[in-house]
Amino acid sequence: MRFASPGTRRAGARTTMVGLLVLGGLSALPPLAAQADPAPTAGGRPDVVAETTPPADGALITPEQALERDAAAAAKLAHVSIPEARRRLLVQQKVSNFVDSLPEDVRARTYAGGRLDFTASTPATLYFKGQVPEAVQARAIPEAKLAGGMKYSFEEMADRQNAMHAAVNDLGFSQVQSTFDLTTQRVELDVVQRPDRPDLRGQQLRDKLTARMAANRSAAATPAFTIKEHPAGTVLAAPSTGYGGSSMRSSGVFQCTSAFVVRRTSDQAEGVLTAAHCEGINQMDENNSLGGVVSTFTAPFVSEHIGVNGDIEWHTTTGHDDVPQFWDTVATRRAVTSRISSSGYLDGAYVCHYGRTSGTSCGSINNTNATINFPWAGCGGCTKTAYNMVGVSGAVSIGGDSGGPWYVLNQALGIHHGFNPVNLDQFFSRIQRAENQFGVTVQF
Repeated sequence: MRFASPGTRRAGARTTMVGLLVLGGLSALPPLAAQADPAPTAGGRPDVVAETTPPADGALITPEQALERDAAAAAKLAHVSIPEARRRLLVQQKVSNFVDSLPEDVRARTYAGGRLDFTASTPATLYFKGQVPEAVQARAIPEAKLAGGMKYSFEEMADRQNAMHAAVNDLGFSQVQSTFDLTTQRVELDVVQRPDRPDLRGQQLRDKLTARMAANRSAAATPAFTIKEHPAGTVLAAPSTGYGGSSMRSSGVFQCTSAFVVRRTSDQAEGVLTAAHCEGINQMDENNSLGGVVSTFTAPFVSEHIGVNGDIEWHTTTGHDDVPQFWDTVATRRAVTSRISSSGYLDGAYVCHYGRTSGTSCGSINNTNATINFPWAGCGGCTKTAYNMVGVSGAVSIGGDSGGPWYVLNQALGIHHGFNPVNLDQFFSRIQRAENQFGVTVQF
């Protein structure tokens, strides 16, 4: 698939301190010239990065320029200097790479999650079930404190959270959002009250939920949990769909933003990822660095999924060359040089996304395992549940951004879903879950 000249187009915690992921080797980069502070968008949001003049060498920016651009956004988000933000980004990447380097079986059995806090003397804390394994201690890095004593691994807690979320769905609630706290391992549920069931409130709701969990033999134990009830009519999840820009279209009408170029393992077919709640997409735009549309070409639907792996979809791009790059502003693109591992998401980590409607926006992860309910037009407005997603605070999105890339520097992180209108948290599906679901790999 072709994007912009001269290559392609693509689209596009609770701890709030910033850190970031960068590719190995960038720690040795010389200091870069500071980029001018991005101007706020309408509404005065300083964390929304304004479009900038393309680099002199063309629309494709270098990893060094990506680092400097993200450092400028991170500095605004955390209210620190650009050199300090740059340092945090490099530390964040080092910690994420450390988690990724752990033996896979050790990670799955014992790793319980990680959190970044740059106000602490040691910026990262990594939690483990029981005692910290010797295989982990042997690889220890000075930037990360290793903490044992957790009751469950991350995967075990995610299973329990999702079982509890499903139990709330079974009680007839359509608006539900859930996560769990990394340190207390307490499941946190938000539910919108059912006006037809006043008996399912307060302690009665807790008792019903506990009984359902106890009856569910697949749940080995009912974890500690809290429930926050919202008045009937409250909307907890709003997928970012809309009309009026460019990128991915439904028979000529703009709907959503594409994420990353992928290749199917079985036959090497190329294509792009987006969000499954985007309806009827069958075309894609080739854009240029001035923001205009060069041409619109066919992008046949292949498969979609809303469920355990999030809210994801992929399309082939018949007759077009795919290039492993993505737009990070209306005028510039980045090359994809890696994708995050399944365990590399850290509470407090700095992340960005690009959408064809709102542009570039950055924030920090505040929820490493979000499960949400939302109405889906694909089934006539029925409620669907997307599991195992990532939540972000501080960023913004609007209609048309759905399906766009979440990233840090040149690393692919995920696929945009939408936001919670109550607390404005953003959500994205994990990139490696899309790979597993569709049998594809992100192209570097």
